[in-house]
Amino acid sequence: MGRWVSIYFTDEEYERLSRVLDEYRRRERNLSAYALLKRWVMERLRKVEEELGLRSPSAQNA
Repeated sequence: MGRWVSIYFTDEEYERLSRVLDEYRRRERNLSAYALLKRWVMERLRKVEEELGLRSPSAQNA
């Protein structure tokens, strides 16, 4: 089972995010804002885990 996480963006932050998401979706069709944000968060989480030694750089998609 999972959990929902909410993120608050100021108007300025949301505008920046919206521009990036629009361009990203234009290049990679059929991806929702939710899917893109989750992908970005999970990629960053993986990098931080590797930096902290909590994950092997060779581990994939875990």
